[in-house]
Amino acid sequence: MRRVFKWFAFLFGLVGGWFLFKWLWESWQPQQIVSAPMPTVEPERIEPLETSTTSPAPPTSTPAEQTSPAPEPAPSPQTLPEEAPLAYCVRCRKKQPVNNPVYETTPKGRRRLRGTCAVCGAKVSQFVKST
Repeated sequence: MRRVFKWFAFLFGLVGGWFLFKWLWESWQPQQIVSAPMPTVEPERIEPLETSTTSPAPPTSTPAEQTSPAPEPAPSPQTLPEEAPLAYCVRCRKKQPVNNPVYETTPKGRRRLRGTCAVCGAKVSQFVKST
């Protein structure tokens, strides 16, 4: 009889010890915060603008007809500058002008310039100001 009691006490100790260990382990673990998954956003791709090489002829008018020159509109962020933008080329190890510049927005909302190096033809990419 004593031997049976020892086996029951042994088994009860194992099971009770397991539940005690499990309870302590769960109480010491940090709480997990369950949130909704972030929606994926496709990057907005902005193509380079077509620039014409010919400039329009200046209007022919007399100085009396000209009152004041019209203010130039502020350049929008999607327009390309007249001079070629510069980006760091890894092959050349310095800033070089960029051929075929493309301004795009990353999925996180940052603006990026992509193109090819005008000197060696390597792909270059650089983050630019958003405004």
